[in-house]
Amino acid sequence: MRTADADILIVPGYTDSAEDHWQSRWEAKLPTARRVHLGDWHRPEKERWVDNLATAVASCSRPVILVGHSLGVVTIAHAAPLFPKGVVRGGFLVGLPDIEDHDNIPEIERHFAPIPRDPLPFPSVLV
Repeated sequence: MRTADADILIVPGYTDSAEDHWQSRWEAKLPTARRVHLGDWHRPEKERWVDNLATAVASCSRPVILVGHSLGVVTIAHAAPLFPKGVVRGGFLVGLPDIEDHDNIPEIERHFAPIPRDPLPFPSVLV
C-alpha cells in the first residue's frame, strides 16, 4: 500500500509533539497524514484520549496507518478493541513508556496502566 492510499494518523504522547519532533515532520511531509487531537496534552485522560482516537479511526474513509509515540502508543493499545474491524492496516509504534514503573514515570501518565497485553488486531512494529 502506498501512503497516498491510506489515512495516516499521527498519535502523539504526553505534551504533544513539538514542531521539530519526527512526528511533526512526518505530518508535514506526508499529504495524507494528520495529527489526532486526543484532548488536553498536558493533562491526559485515558478515557477521553481512547474515545477520541477511536472516533478518529472510525471517521476515516481509507485504510488507516497509526503512527504512535510514547503515551500515544499506550492509547493505541487501549483503543484497539474499539476500532472497526479491518480499518487499521498497520501501526508504527515508537517509544513505549513503562507506565507501570511508578518510580520513573510522571504521575499524570500512571492512570493509563496497566498496558493491555492482548495482541493488536493489525500488523505493527514497535521501536
